[in-house]
Amino acid sequence: MATLRITCALALGLLGLGAATAHAGQSQSIETERGSVRFEHYGEILTAYAGPYAGGRGIRAYLDWTDRGRKHAVVTALQGAGGTGTASKNLSIREGTTVYLRMCYTNLQNEDTRCSKRQRGVA
Repeated sequence: MATLRITCALALGLLGLGAATAHAGQSQSIETERGSVRFEHYGEILTAYAGPYAGGRGIRAYLDWTDRGRKHAVVTALQGAGGTGTASKNLSIREGTTVYLRMCYTNLQNEDTRCSKRQRGVA
């Protein structure tokens, strides 16, 4: 009988520890020769970087998630005259929320030309 009480107490203790465990975030990035995009789960920061090979064009980062409705954020970085461009956005996304990151190249008219597949991350 004492063994059964100890076993039950241990099981309840382990269940209690498991319930209090926080979600671990998962950052994502997509990199190419022309630039990169990144979602950093700590601080929920979305960044686009247009590298020196962007040729006057840009890199656009898209982040989609669902939290009491569908939400999204967009950041576009353009290459300047002879330089590189970076743009970031600090977001507020509930911890443990699944997010999807996608990168697109933009043309001189600021329209998306080619886009990557979506990558899954966790805020």
